[in-house]
Amino acid sequence: MKRLVFLSAVCVTILLITVGVAALLTSRSVQASSSSSTQKLQMFSGTFVSQTLPANSTKVTLISIPFSVSTPVSKLEATSLIDAESGSNGILTCELDLDGVAFFSATEIFDVIGSPLFAGTTGIVTSIAAGNHTFVVACTNLGSTNIYLNSLGTSVIVKS
Repeated sequence: MKRLVFLSAVCVTILLITVGVAALLTSRSVQASSSSSTQKLQMFSGTFVSQTLPANSTKVTLISIPFSVSTPVSKLEATSLIDAESGSNGILTCELDLDGVAFFSATEIFDVIGSPLFAGTTGIVTSIAAGNHTFVVACTNLGSTNIYLNSLGTSVIVKS
């Protein structure tokens, strides 16, 4: 019985010392710093309504995000994630556009009937002028069967 009490007391003492040391070593606040005090970030996100791209379709806009900047922008980073499903012979091409000009595109090919496909596009564009702009995610179905699209999210970060 004495051993059990002694071991319990030792364990409690070790626990209290560990918690005390951890509390002393842990910072209670975190400061973020920037290499430039004038750097600005804008963040945008969105999703599109699930839809079907018919076979041999033309380019369809899935999501459009307007934004404006008052000073020239050094960088725009964008990512769009899409869950797609098609019969065989599906060919999905998706692109990221800024002001009607594609700055990134990717093509995915469906080769198994009914197989789901995850399409992800990420692109970066630099040297954007001050003013109003529109970011767009657009896709085209170049295959011979319908493609069903579901949005998994789109995000845009604008750094100036």
